[in-house]
Amino acid sequence: DEYWIVEVAIPLANFADVMRHNPPQPGDEWRLNFNRHGGDTNAQYSQWSRGDTPKPAFHTPHRFGTVVFSDRRSPF
Repeated sequence: DEYWIVEVAIPLANFADVMRHNPPQPGDEWRLNFNRHGGDTNAQYSQWSRGDTPKPAFHTPHRFGTVVFSDRRSPF
């Protein structure tokens, strides 16, 4: 319960115009959020960084978390 690791495929070409480095370098920071929404039998809504809207809304960038890129390898 100390941390969690996620592996994500990001299409870097889509963000080339706004990226400081392509690919990101250790120490680069991005503001982003991870979301899940839906489910037919068990509807769920959750976000890594909580939104501040009364109804579920993922477009609250002022609430996004900060991801710091690293060159450290996962211990897993």
